[in-house]
Amino acid sequence: MKHVWTIARREFQSFFDSLSAYILLVLFLSFTGIFTWIYGNDIFMYGQASLQMFFNVAYISLFLLIPALTMKSIAEERKTGTIEMLLTKPITVWQLLLGKYLAILMLVAVCLALTLPYYISVSCLGNIDHGAVICGYIGLLLMCSAYIAIGLFASSITGNQIVSFLISISIGILFHFIFDMMGEHFSGTLGHLANSLNMNTHFESIARGVIDSKDIIYFISITFAAIYVAKNQIKRNTSKLNTALTLAIVVAINIVGSYAFFRLDFTGDKRYTLSNATLSILEKVDEPITVKAYFSEDLPAEVAKGKQDFKDLLTEYHSTSSHMIEFEFINPASDDITEQEAMDCGIFPIMINVREKDQIKQQKAYMGAVVMKGKKSEIIPFVRPNMSVEYELSSAIRKLSQTNRPTVAILQGHGEPLPEFMPQLLSELEVLNNITTATINGNIANLNGINTLLIIAPTDSIPQADFDAIDQFMANGGRVAIAINRVNVNLDEFAGFSQNTGLETWLQTKDITVDNKFAIDSRCATVGIQQQQPNGFTTSTQMIFPYIPIITQFADNAITTGLEQIQFQFVSPVVYTGDSLATFTTLVTTSNHAATLNVPHYIDMQKEWTFADFPLAEVPVAGLLEGNIAGANTKMVIFGDGDFVINASPRQKLMPDNISLMANAIDYLTDDTGLIELRTKGITSRPLDDVDNQSRTIIKWINVLLPIVLAIFIGILRKQQQRNLRIKRMEEGYV
Repeated sequence: MKHVWTIARREFQSFFDSLSAYILLVLFLSFTGIFTWIYGNDIFMYGQASLQMFFNVAYISLFLLIPALTMKSIAEERKTGTIEMLLTKPITVWQLLLGKYLAILMLVAVCLALTLPYYISVSCLGNIDHGAVICGYIGLLLMCSAYIAIGLFASSITGNQIVSFLISISIGILFHFIFDMMGEHFSGTLGHLANSLNMNTHFESIARGVIDSKDIIYFISITFAAIYVAKNQIKRNTSKLNTALTLAIVVAINIVGSYAFFRLDFTGDKRYTLSNATLSILEKVDEPITVKAYFSEDLPAEVAKGKQDFKDLLTEYHSTSSHMIEFEFINPASDDITEQEAMDCGIFPIMINVREKDQIKQQKAYMGAVVMKGKKSEIIPFVRPNMSVEYELSSAIRKLSQTNRPTVAILQGHGEPLPEFMPQLLSELEVLNNITTATINGNIANLNGINTLLIIAPTDSIPQADFDAIDQFMANGGRVAIAINRVNVNLDEFAGFSQNTGLETWLQTKDITVDNKFAIDSRCATVGIQQQQPNGFTTSTQMIFPYIPIITQFADNAITTGLEQIQFQFVSPVVYTGDSLATFTTLVTTSNHAATLNVPHYIDMQKEWTFADFPLAEVPVAGLLEGNIAGANTKMVIFGDGDFVINASPRQKLMPDNISLMANAIDYLTDDTGLIELRTKGITSRPLDDVDNQSRTIIKWINVLLPIVLAIFIGILRKQQQRNLRIKRMEEGYV
């Protein structure tokens, strides 16, 4: 190891004694800086606190940089004849190659270290996922490790540096582009093989924030194989049989590694790790559950990867559940009986595009699963490629294992919307609950057997007898979720008026005040305004509409876990005025630029809003009340908008987090908080902070120029160091 380090240190120092090394450094930093911060879809245009843009650019830059660094490593030694002299020294070919390999890897590490200002800047601009960034840098180093080894191999077979460069680039194109295109063009075994050999696949797997043993083995295998073959090229006395045997062992290790693997999830939100909810569900599985996955063969590589991800997920379920979860993969196209079996289970084919002989054709494909326990079954009709299906799978297992499902009743009889106007919400709640409707008519018996009562947007007066029944229901341990409209908006007159149903008065007896005011926010939706032009034409202009706030500020509570963005419509403030008998938690607030408007209020669609119109911060619009309510220890959730879970039309799709917020509230009220974490599990949005144009320009150019200045500064220091050394050597008495 001492000889390896000696060679590496001398080679590393020699790089910084050469002008060409600094030229390559500046070119790399200029290319990555410009394309990360200035040109095209830069970081600010991407809008997320992420270095994914940099990793994409650096990947291409290093692909071109490394062959330029490795092309003379062995080729120059061979051309000048110094290779024979080196081999007469007490060093082995392995030590020579490893020393040169380590020196170039250290230089690449310096290149990447000079881009740390990017990381620091983005960290200051938003909530960056530090784990994903670290894994991204690790992925780049592993990829560079493989490319350096390939470059050394290319340099070992020729004495011409240009030829070495071209060979290295050609092999890189094979791993970087050819295998990528083959994975897209071919399906089945050939497509899967090409995808497995594709460096993009393995780099992207690590860059997402996961250290997977399969990816590590892949990069180490290429590095070892390339250096081993380079050693044989230099020695020229190793048998082809030994080389073939060594390469076969490398392939075998990769094959075994694809079946026996482990993953370390470094993402900030652990989105690639089984959630606590899933672990809790699997611990309670006391009878065998079988998952039949119906997947077609010969799928395109990007779709086949979804199949492999699903298989990996099922493998984790199998091991975590102590083998109580069994699974099998079935090809429905194997025969007509199997295909009919899949369709009888509720899994139907979809049409996907497949490239064949340079033509695009549509192919029928099955991509679903059936979860079975005894005679009961649940269906996952479509497993989306590149999307987590943990929620669907865990929900199905939970549903099959559940013996007593809680009952959630939607109150009717006071102008509330019918359940069919809430299809998204019902679809979510029906996973683990029995859904029914309830009409009280002053009779508490009508609420028997109900765990949670859901009161959404009543418009008619509610009689006191019904409130008395609800009080009795809560006194018996029942839970209530309320979404109330305190303002009624007439869009024909563009006016808002107070709406009174008695519900607001009943809430005041619980020390909850839902003000008959608008809560408006500068962070809001836009609406199209029709404007008549002088030439007679009508144009549509998008105007901000603060009456439809987009909420991104949530409490640290199980109900709001994982939520990113919800949209209210004409929401009102929710304020608690009570004492310590109950605990009130503000769940949702407006941004720091908000306001409240009294009613009656007339909406001016032409108003040009400024920050001066939003003097308030964090106006509460939803809350959780727990403790002594109606004389018993119970819970109640209150939302200041009754329409945020109502679909105005069958085609309207609400924001997913709107539904998750209400579903989470129901789960919390029914004491079933297990799937809250899982429902909202996914890729967290990490938006950049708002920065004015001048500051944005300064940040961009600092990040472009600072790394280049640092590289030049290193060169100046190195030159000064060499100058001082020369002066010292010229001094009398120097030994």
